[in-house]
Order: sequence, then C-alpha cells, then structure tokens
Amino acid sequence: MILQCRIDSFTFSGSKRPLLRGLDLELEPGSFTLIRGSSGTGKSTLCRVLCGVYPQIYEADLAGEIRIAGNDISQLSLATIGTLAGVVFQNPDHQLFMPSGEHEIAFGLESMNLEPDEIRWRISFWAQRLNISHLLPVNPRKCSGGEKQAIVLASVLAMDRPLLIMDEPSAQLDSERSRLLHKILKEQKSLGKAILLISHDKNFFHLADRHLLLQNGCLYQQSGHTA
Repeated sequence: MILQCRIDSFTFSGSKRPLLRGLDLELEPGSFTLIRGSSGTGKSTLCRVLCGVYPQIYEADLAGEIRIAGNDISQLSLATIGTLAGVVFQNPDHQLFMPSGEHEIAFGLESMNLEPDEIRWRISFWAQRLNISHLLPVNPRKCSGGEKQAIVLASVLAMDRPLLIMDEPSAQLDSERSRLLHKILKEQKSLGKAILLISHDKNFFHLADRHLLLQNGCLYQQSGHTA
C-alpha cells in the first residue's frame, strides 16, 4: 500500500469544529482515485494534510495517522515526504520560486543528486511533453496561469515519485495541455504510480478506478458516472 490515511479529526487552529473527521483512505500502486466535493468541504486541505503541510507548516490539530510507503509522515521532514510523493497544489504560485522554468524543473532533480546529463534529459523530456520548451528560459512569474501550472506539472512529474497528489491540476490549462495531461496521467497509472486527483474536469472522470465524494468531513464512495 503506497498511502494509508486515517484522520480521526482535523481542526484548524482556533476553530472548534473539525473540518475532516472519520476519514479513511488507502491507495495501492497503479490506482487512480478521484475526489470531488463542493467548495469549502476541505479537498485542498486534505491534500495539504496528506503531504504534511498541515500541521508542519500551518498550525492545526490532527488526530490520526498518515503513512506513505509505510513511513509515518509525522516523523518525516517535508523534504523527505517530497521524495515519496509528488504534489501539485491548486495555485501554482505557491510552488514557483526559481528564476526560470528550467531552474524550476531542475531544482527537485538536483536535490535527488542525479547526474547532470540525466537532469538535462528529464528537463527536456517533460518540457516537450507539456509543450513548454519555449518557457525554459522565462521567469515563471511572467507566465500565464496555465503556463505556470504546466511548469509545476513538469517539475513534479520529472521527479518520478511513486505517489502523485494533484489538486485541480488542469484548472488553468488550455485544451491542448489538458489533453496532454490526460494522456500523461493514463501513462503514469500504467507505470504503477498511485494517483490521487481532485478535479471537476469531466475529461478525467473515466480514468479513475474509484470516485469519492468529500462531504461533511468524510469520504463517500460514488459511481464513476456521477456528474
């Protein structure tokens, strides 16, 4: 099992009411799980809990246990969690801080101590796959929202993590890059990656093995054909 999550309760600091409660989630290698839910139900918060942002960076009360590849993430640094899970947040600005698209993709790869030739190859490969080769010398802050999102996707996919957690990754993509992402995620699943996707984009619905609804702090099984 690549991900085992049990959240008895999750409560923001200063709040009296848990946002998430009685929530269980398990992901196996090669699985594709889609989570939907109304705005404000905690979908993005769940992503941040699963990758340790809550409560490691932002104060919150979390009762439960989350394991990635058997590791209790409460005992790991965010950097170590990042070696196990590739995460794409809803707002790409939260993940962009390097002076160029090339440096942005290279940053995670350099932290893996890869050979320079391998780093260059991965940058080129994913830039071509997501049609952003022309953005490699550009400062991401000067890019459009969709271009920023594509750069973040390239930087995460290039690291080749066994678990992918993505929060509305196609929300700002144009139709061409959205189709590319659809194809890429299908390939990633076939390669044995576990994928957790939060999305309202119906183009991704049929890729999922399991459809879950986040409502009232809990996850409920849904039919894959539910709109």
